[in-house]
Amino acid sequence: MTVEIKRESIPDQIAFLYTKLILGGEILPGEQLPTERDLADKFSVTRSSIKQMLLRLEERGLIETKYGVGSIVKDYTKEAGLHLLPWLSVDERFLRDIFEVRREVGSVIAGLAAKKRRSNNLSELQQIVSKMKSESNLKLFQDHDIDFHKSLAKATQNEAFTLLVNTMLNSYNGFKEMVTSAFEKSSELALKVEEIYFAVKDGDSEVASERAKQYYKLSGERIIKAIKEKTQ
Repeated sequence: MTVEIKRESIPDQIAFLYTKLILGGEILPGEQLPTERDLADKFSVTRSSIKQMLLRLEERGLIETKYGVGSIVKDYTKEAGLHLLPWLSVDERFLRDIFEVRREVGSVIAGLAAKKRRSNNLSELQQIVSKMKSESNLKLFQDHDIDFHKSLAKATQNEAFTLLVNTMLNSYNGFKEMVTSAFEKSSELALKVEEIYFAVKDGDSEVASERAKQYYKLSGERIIKAIKEKTQ
């Protein structure tokens, strides 16, 4: 059977399809993908496009290509790292996992930020909160929300947390435009973000951690609900 796809970014499109199939369990670890020739025939593309697609899957830690054998699906749960996190959002069952990590890690970051924040961090956080409180455009509100969490991570003075938050937010970017409706009650969310800021400013690690956990729980539930409404 021939499968027709759009002509832009062909390797990315096919790689996205197989990423979803592998993460969704429809192609299991140890199974072999079709040959380059068969894949090229199936999608009516060149073998060069298929080679690029397979390279993308290798970079994600999803397959291993062996000369004379072919491309074998790997068990990503044993070998893949945070570089795969952005791709987990292609399968709905991983969304709750992503937001659970977001909630727990965000709580730790807020608590540490309360202990280690500097004056420049507080100034930056305050400016972002002010923008959130006055912003009526939901897409811009989302951008400010992202900026707040990046700034909060910077306030820990720990670059590993900053990189981790960047990775997590990259996974969010994959479906960001789908979930604008999750921020319709933006004034309520802005006030909760401000409560996190006040706790960080006061140096109250325990309160900052708890407020962050509550915020991530609320926003995460709204985002998941918005995605389900879009995909039903």
